[in-house]
Amino acid sequence: MVALKWGISNGASVIVKSFNHKRLEENMQALELKIEDSDLKNIENMNEKKIMSGEHLINQTTSPYKTIQELWDDEI
Repeated sequence: MVALKWGISNGASVIVKSFNHKRLEENMQALELKIEDSDLKNIENMNEKKIMSGEHLINQTTSPYKTIQELWDDEI
């Protein structure tokens, strides 16, 4: 719920997927969650970790991304 609220608070498009009715309700409750400013700053200062680098999206012929730096806007 914190991740959902943080993403929404930062103007990100948040996509959730669940077929479980209880989880759908919990996701909606994230809209009402209050996160302290100090906690938001702590979240902002966390080190980012990427699950995958996206190397499979890079090639010299059909991809708009020719390097890993282009794909991640130099954020990796």
